[in-house]
Amino acid sequence: SRPQWIIGPTAVAVSSTLEIAFGSDVPLIKDHDTRLGKARLRKKYKQLRADRHRQGTLKDGKRLAENFMESVSFTSPTIVSGYWPILSEIDIRPLLKSLHGCGNAVCLPTIVNHHLPLKFRQWSPSDRLQSAAFNTFEPNETKPQMEPEVTIVPLLAFDNKGRRLGYGGGYYDRTLDSFGETKIVTVGVGYEMQFVERVPVGLNDVALHWVVTEKLSRNMGCCNPME
Repeated sequence: SRPQWIIGPTAVAVSSTLEIAFGSDVPLIKDHDTRLGKARLRKKYKQLRADRHRQGTLKDGKRLAENFMESVSFTSPTIVSGYWPILSEIDIRPLLKSLHGCGNAVCLPTIVNHHLPLKFRQWSPSDRLQSAAFNTFEPNETKPQMEPEVTIVPLLAFDNKGRRLGYGGGYYDRTLDSFGETKIVTVGVGYEMQFVERVPVGLNDVALHWVVTEKLSRNMGCCNPME
């Protein structure tokens, strides 16, 4: 059966402006309070996600892939950026293979500089990846660089307005913000237990269009920018 769709009450736009990205009802939080709130959530959900991951099975990644392919609509072929899962992140490798098998061009992120947006290089299932920062893996430098039209984003926690709690390095927020007016679909992925009532909002945070888990898919109430 098709996964449930939970439509957020506020339209989400990819913007670093809080009122546009998260709705005018979201209060501005002092930067210090935001950092403190995020730090507490990160500590809590790193542990909760690790506990969930230890209980997981191969079906989690497959179910997430099925939910994504059934719900997140775009015209193939499309350039889709993913990432190589590490630690307790849900396994999106089945999703990457499905996207590639449908004729989409798939790419993975590379860290060029710790203060700059991510770059993306082409990937296919037969590729051998090289080790990179943070114990992850990335395509080697011989692979062509690509500009994604759909971006799959890891997270520690999320809420029903598309707010995302990341790892604190700001890589994806800088990257999503760097796309500017480019029409791009952003999809957060994780376990359903990573849902929280509210993620603290900072000035540079960027909202997601979709969040997909092993249980269901959430359209955050915005129009698909590619339609």
